[in-house]
Amino acid sequence: MNAPPMMMAPPVKEKSSKPIIAGVMYILSFLIGLYSFVTALAAYTLIQAGGAIAGAGLGFNPLAMFAGIILLLVIMTLLGAVGSLLAAIMCFMRKKFSIALIGGLLSFVGLHFLFGLIGFIMMMGSKKEFT
Repeated sequence: MNAPPMMMAPPVKEKSSKPIIAGVMYILSFLIGLYSFVTALAAYTLIQAGGAIAGAGLGFNPLAMFAGIILLLVIMTLLGAVGSLLAAIMCFMRKKFSIALIGGLLSFVGLHFLFGLIGFIMMMGSKKEFT
């Protein structure tokens, strides 16, 4: 009897640890962004309260411009933190490279630039591992 020909299994792709390292860097970026967000939000609240007291009888708020700058900082840090978390999730799952790329770019927006940059470099080096 002739035995059926054996089917060769496709070669298994070796997975590197680069996406995991990128995910860890993005998690650190998220934590720094979350801390920055809470700190900036507390500063914004204090400035708003102080400006309301200082401008109570004047008809205008002398700290309004400074409060606007701090509010912009609050929004930027929140946007960067959410982007970092999104990129970390996609890096850990090794799926949807485009969403991880967008999240990685958003991580540059906040004050947590260094960890976001390291994560971005590691993620770009492992682009082939994403599905």
